[in-house]
Amino acid sequence: MGWLQQLKPLSDVADKIGGFLFNLAWSKGTRLWSVEEEAEKLRRTEKRIRALLRDAEERRYIDDESVKLWLLELKSVAYDAETLLDRLTTFTAVARLESAEPARKRKRSWLNLQLGPRQRWGLDAKISEINERLDEIARGRKRFKFQPGDAARRAQPGQRPRFVEVAACHDESSQIFGRAKEKEEVVQALLSDHTIPLPVISIYGAAGIGKTTLARLVYNNAEVQSSFPTRIWVCLSDKCDVTKATKMIMEAITKVKCDALSLDILQQQLQEHLSTTKFLLVIDNLWAEDYNFWELLRCPLLAGEKGSKVLITTRNERVWRRTTSTILPVHLKGLDDEECWLLLKKYAFLHGQGRENDALSKTGRMIAADCRGSPLAAKSLGMLLSDTNGEEEEWLNISNQMRILNEDNNRILPSLQISYHHLPYHLKQLFTLCCLFPVGHEFEKDEVIRLWIAEGLIQCNARRRLEAEAGRFFDELLWRSFFETSGSSTNQRYRVPSLMNELASLVSKSECLCIEPGNLQGGINRDLVRYVSILCQKDELPELTMICNYENIRILKLSTEVRISLKCVPSELFHKLSCLRTLEMSNSELEELPESVGCLTHLRYIGLRKTLIKRLPDSVSTLFNLQTLDLRECYRLTELPEELSWLVNLRHLDLHLEWDRMVPIPMPRGIDKLTSLQTLSRFTVTADAEGYCNMKELKDINIRGELCLLKLESATHENAGESKLSEKQYVENLMLQWSYNNNQAVDESMRVIESLRPHSKLRSLWVDWYPGENFPGWMGESSFTYLENLRICDCRNSRLLPSFGELSKLKKLHLGGMHSLQSMGTLLGFPSLEVLTLWDMPNLQTWCDSEEAELPKLKELYISHCPRLQNVTNLPRELAKLEINNCGMLCSLPGLQHLHDLVVRRGNDQLIGWISELMSLTSLTLMHSTETMDIQQLQQLSALKRLKIGGFKQLSSVSDNSGMEALSSLEFLEISSCTELQRFSVVGLQSLKDFKLRHCTKLEALPTGLGNLGSLRCVEIHDIPNLRIDNTGTVLPDSVFYLTLSGCPDLESWCRNTGAQRVKKIPNVKIGF
Repeated sequence: MGWLQQLKPLSDVADKIGGFLFNLAWSKGTRLWSVEEEAEKLRRTEKRIRALLRDAEERRYIDDESVKLWLLELKSVAYDAETLLDRLTTFTAVARLESAEPARKRKRSWLNLQLGPRQRWGLDAKISEINERLDEIARGRKRFKFQPGDAARRAQPGQRPRFVEVAACHDESSQIFGRAKEKEEVVQALLSDHTIPLPVISIYGAAGIGKTTLARLVYNNAEVQSSFPTRIWVCLSDKCDVTKATKMIMEAITKVKCDALSLDILQQQLQEHLSTTKFLLVIDNLWAEDYNFWELLRCPLLAGEKGSKVLITTRNERVWRRTTSTILPVHLKGLDDEECWLLLKKYAFLHGQGRENDALSKTGRMIAADCRGSPLAAKSLGMLLSDTNGEEEEWLNISNQMRILNEDNNRILPSLQISYHHLPYHLKQLFTLCCLFPVGHEFEKDEVIRLWIAEGLIQCNARRRLEAEAGRFFDELLWRSFFETSGSSTNQRYRVPSLMNELASLVSKSECLCIEPGNLQGGINRDLVRYVSILCQKDELPELTMICNYENIRILKLSTEVRISLKCVPSELFHKLSCLRTLEMSNSELEELPESVGCLTHLRYIGLRKTLIKRLPDSVSTLFNLQTLDLRECYRLTELPEELSWLVNLRHLDLHLEWDRMVPIPMPRGIDKLTSLQTLSRFTVTADAEGYCNMKELKDINIRGELCLLKLESATHENAGESKLSEKQYVENLMLQWSYNNNQAVDESMRVIESLRPHSKLRSLWVDWYPGENFPGWMGESSFTYLENLRICDCRNSRLLPSFGELSKLKKLHLGGMHSLQSMGTLLGFPSLEVLTLWDMPNLQTWCDSEEAELPKLKELYISHCPRLQNVTNLPRELAKLEINNCGMLCSLPGLQHLHDLVVRRGNDQLIGWISELMSLTSLTLMHSTETMDIQQLQQLSALKRLKIGGFKQLSSVSDNSGMEALSSLEFLEISSCTELQRFSVVGLQSLKDFKLRHCTKLEALPTGLGNLGSLRCVEIHDIPNLRIDNTGTVLPDSVFYLTLSGCPDLESWCRNTGAQRVKKIPNVKIGF
């Protein structure tokens, strides 16, 4: 027994340790199972924290560094408390969902969303930690005497008709003060003739001084509009390269997305678009100081007609000094005090907000004097003063605050700081997130709104949509000049003014980190960083692994103007960034996301637009809080997660593709469970037996914006009717698409489309591959008073068209691939139709069933591949553009004396002869139209400025007396694929600026008279292998600025050797590329 006696002390120790552990576990366990109660206490505490933060913000100015540090600590703990409460709320909601719907139990458990013992221990520890931090912070509050709610409150938004004011603030003509002289100078420079190529007017000056406003005023001037048929506006970011800038200009001209990637191709396309028009190009916010940037950018611009000009705005004087051919530099200086006062007063008393008196006038002039001549400052302060309703004390307070801030050396204008400090607390929070956007970055309104919602910054009652409330706040910031509209896109886009961008960076400097490859900001407290923006160029890769060190970030955003070569994301990144709410990886070559994305419990927003993603990991279905899944223009995406229906908080599933590039993607079952869903841009219909989502699941989903229904051959009319499409009043754009060569019965397809009647507020409708013989009765009803665009394609069995003439707002009608259609029917009505397109109608014979047709507003008509169509009558005299392609029996189109632009491809001899009657033509394209071609038929077209001839195999000679010399106004000439052409003359074409020769294989010498054309600017010659240079005489005139040669070995050799000295005189040369 002796050894037992020796062990007794050890047993006593063990008993004591066991008792201690039991007591500890009991104490801990008591709190463990009442963690919800503890969390509720924390929730109440978190609200008090927010009230304290609001109180601190309402105090407006805090100079004491210790107070600032205390507030940062308070904000940090508020974030942590919010994250903890969000996690607990998610646990509870998931448990409630599984309890209410046992049938929806996952095949794979939500391991990270179960509130088991382990999770409870972790939550308890976090709550204790936060409470300890709060106790310490509370002691600091006593020192600083902060109390929630004791700061003066200001007027909240919604007290005035903001939407009226937003519209008013964009009336540029009513806002200009003190710029009459500068405006007159710029307008006169634009309207004057200049001998130098592509004259440039440069407006330069400090940020916020009114450069863009002046440019817009000039751009919209009536004389300028009438003088420049083509006006283009682009706004460049500070990191924009030549390729991106050229693409932006192309898209601004064509109004469609440009897919070309090569700079050479882009420049060729741009040159062709500009070669027959006099244009004004405004380049707003030009940053590039590199001389080569401007020289590359201007090459295709030189093709424009005489008188074309460029207007740039820039903050940097060095930019315009490196811009060749500048004829007028306008140094925009600050407004004088009186002008600032007039501008400030305009907004201070907008819509009767108070009345001007001597006291207010005196104080207002003091405030205006402190604006330092900045129109942006005066406008911003005027809007702020309008909130005071003319209370003199408030005006004096603002004046005093201006004086205090003016003593600071901060480069941000005091007026903008005051405007920010006087914003309501919620608007400050919203504006702060603008720190994520690079200078000059353009964004869509919805992009920002969804970001705000993901961050939890939008609160409203149940009767109002979050998006609507956020839209109201957005308009408020726009009205107050924290945002501004951008003129570079047909779809409305916005940007943050450069000074406001600096302000956003200033007020968020502790929370926002902007990273550029190889340039990481130093001196940043990692624990305080909540937002990270990674700025990348085309050939740069973001260093995502170093982001793992910032474990508290809530937003991770790639900011890039061009697609970057990021193909994957390290899995450990998402294990570390557990607080992430927004993941924005758009415009990259990302092919997949790791499964670890499912660890991001708080994630609300995934942006993968324009990526190469093929499928999403299954773990995306565990992201219970996800609100936005942006998969726009993801053309390689083939499937969605099977358990998508678990994302019950999803509001936006954006699967938008270009409508002519639609790709079906099966929709998982249970879409009807997504009751918060508002955006579902693409829906693929499947049969019940296929195990995917059924059309009737759309019944209770309140879809907004765009809806594309694909593979409708799988639909039944019962399911189509149950989708309740007619009740979806917020669907504006609708596509109904059947598959090519579908085998749906004709009768059933007719019942299906009849059941798919949309709401009368529809604005755009596209019907594709519909196999029925007749269209539904609803399609031409006059009740569709909002419908502007209608496109019907490849409905090959349809024999009759509805009465589209009753559609009072219809502007564009596109009909194609209708092989059974023989007549256009009755062309009466159409009060608003401007563009009509007909293509691929092999049996169309009759233009109109009656002798009368009414198309009073028609401006453009396109007819292609209608080989049996013999006549087109009763076209309006105002028709400006006509294209005819492969319509072999069409002989004439009488009554078009005012036609300006005509394109004929594969026309007959009679049609060519009719062209000589069109004396008003300014642009003519004839391609493969007849075996013979007599240039003399065109000599009466004295107004012609642009001529393209191609594919005339029997055209062998164009001599000096061929009639070509009569085209004295001709500025653009292109001859292509005339394989028998041996001799060509351009004698007498003294207005010619742009000349192109392609694929004329028998031509051996440059055109006669080419060297004498003093206006010639651009020469392009391609694939003429026998072309040689005669060393006698002038080869090219000295005026040539742009020369491109390829596929001409002898000519290229001459340029590199014998003629090298001559070629060196040409500023822009491309040979043998």
